[in-house]
This record gives sequence, C-alpha cells and structure tokens, in this order.
Amino acid sequence: MSKRKVKHTFCFSSHKEVRREKPWLVSLSLFQEQVPGKKEFWKGLTLLEAIISICGSLDKILKEKRKLFIHSVGEGTINGLLDELLEKMVLNEEEMEKVKRENATVMDKARALFDSVIRKGARACQVCITYICEEDCHLAEKLGLSAGQTSGHHLSMQDSSEVLPSFPAPQAVLNKQITLTSSGSEGNIKLCSPKEAERIQKEQLGEIYPTMNESSRTRVALIICNEEFDSLPIRTGAEVDIIGMSMLLKNLGYSVDVKKNLTASEMTTELEAFAHRPEHKTSDSTFLVFMSHGTREGICGKKYSEQVPDILQVNEIFRNLNTRNCPSLKDKPKVIIIQACRGENHGVVWLKDSIEASGNLC
Repeated sequence: MSKRKVKHTFCFSSHKEVRREKPWLVSLSLFQEQVPGKKEFWKGLTLLEAIISICGSLDKILKEKRKLFIHSVGEGTINGLLDELLEKMVLNEEEMEKVKRENATVMDKARALFDSVIRKGARACQVCITYICEEDCHLAEKLGLSAGQTSGHHLSMQDSSEVLPSFPAPQAVLNKQITLTSSGSEGNIKLCSPKEAERIQKEQLGEIYPTMNESSRTRVALIICNEEFDSLPIRTGAEVDIIGMSMLLKNLGYSVDVKKNLTASEMTTELEAFAHRPEHKTSDSTFLVFMSHGTREGICGKKYSEQVPDILQVNEIFRNLNTRNCPSLKDKPKVIIIQACRGENHGVVWLKDSIEASGNLC
C-alpha cells in the first residue's frame, strides 16, 4: 500500500443543488465554460490545480522558446532580466554574477540565464515572461508573447493545433466559437471544435451557470493583497502573485480592482463598495481574491499583532455578498479565493490510496 502527500483543498462544485445548500463552495462553472468535459476532471481540485490544468506548464512553454530566445535577446534585456530576477529573489547575487562572469558572449549569457530560469521553476518562468512582455515588446512578439491592449500581458496562441501557453489570449478565452478541452493525462489543453463545444454546453445546460454575451457583460473582480504589516513579516513575492492573478482574471474578461495593505476595517469597506458596484447588474459572475497572513479566525489586516486582533472574519465576506447586501449577484457564481495560512501546521496531510478492511464496512 502506497502513500501520497496532498495539500489541503477547498471543495469546488458546479451543481446547483449543492450551491443552494452550501453557498460558500466555490464554483468552477467559469472554467467548465472554457474547458468543458467530464465532471470528474474537476473533482477535488484546488483552484491553483485547476488553473495549472488549464494553463499548462510554464517551464515546458519556455523550453520550447529556448533556441529563439538565445538567438534573439539583446544584452540590455539580459541585464534587465538579471536585475529583475535578483530583485524578485529568484536569483541571488552569486548566481547573477556567475551568469555575467562565466559567459563572454551575449548568446552564452542568454543560454545560461534561460537555463537558470527553467531550473528555478514556474515562479521564475512567470517573472521572466512578465518582464519580457513589459520591457521588450519586440522580443515578446518574436517569442509569441504579446501584450493585450486591455487584458494585461499574456502569451499568444498562434496555432489551434498547438498546446496552449500559460495565459490564453483574450480572444481565445472569450470567443464563444473557441472552447477549450482537456487533451489527456498530461493536463495540456487543445482546442475543440465549435460544434463539440456547443454540444457539451447544451448537455450540461442545467448544471452550469448561464453566461452573458461578452459584448455587453461587465465582469469585475477584486484583489486584496496585504504584503507589508506593522508587526508581521513581509509577504515576499506577493507582487508576483498579484501580477499572475490579475493576468488570469483579465484574460477571463474581468476588470480587476487591486487593493493593497489594508486593515480589517478597510477590507470591509472595500467589500461593501465592491458589493454595490453597478457593473454587477450586467455581469454573470465575479471573483474575489484575498492574499494575506491569516489565523483560524480569519484574514489578517496590516495592523494585526497578538495585542491588536486586526482580523477580517471569513463570514464577513459572505455577508457582504449575500442576496440582501449584493442583490445584483443573486444566482450568479461568486468565486472567493483566500491565500492565508490559518495556523502553524504545514498545509499537507498523508492520505492512503486504498481503504483498509474494516468490520464497519458493508
């Protein structure tokens, strides 16, 4: 009998019966809209796992761009990337100097830098992608990365037969004639035909939320991220999380409002204001993302300490989004993402992959 280590997960459900009984359960209907398929595919997934299933592997995507990057990047972009990776603590001083010192030509530096980023994993890849899109538009275009005019920076989709890159282009995500579906066990995503997408949507009509026409809907999302605190340690890397989540939500068609370093009272004020946004009337859904330190009682505000219980209760979020306080979102999916530790224990647990014999089983 083997064991596997899994992270604690929230429960996701798209079934209306479950939503009525337990309205706090997060719905994956929006992702099912973009990635229709068997319901079992979504069971037990954390939001991050669902996003990864849709977006694919960042390091795999960059590996495909390696040769073109090495032959195309300039020394200025390399130096800027090194500074960015150092600032974001992806590379340390020694690693940065090693790339500069041990490689004489621009191509050698590019090769060493690129391979270092790949070895560092998904976060390093995302920092690299974001920097290139923001600072070297020519290189981004050459590599197949593009900056959307209204949807933030994203990876473009050049061929419907290719595996989709990390963040699908807005036209691919929002165009109702193009729907995504899982391509198998590797988690890569390929396009399915409009006819197949229409069939799946009709078959699951009673199980997924209806969506409004993209030309008239006004989707809005709220991100609250506390990075700096009066007494608690700084949340290093929070800015990268904001960039990544904003990029994802914009590519899903949401206008994203970002608030940083708030007290619990200020978070409540922002929640109340967000609940009264007029855009909800012509929206089919919303996202709320909270990133902070946390306790068992809730989400820490920036003034939290043992003496100052600056805590936003999770129930306060639900209260502000209920039918009484937010009637415009009645019967619409409200996806709430909370990234906050709730104690000192590690967020993993050992599970067995089979059931032991028991006299209580029948």
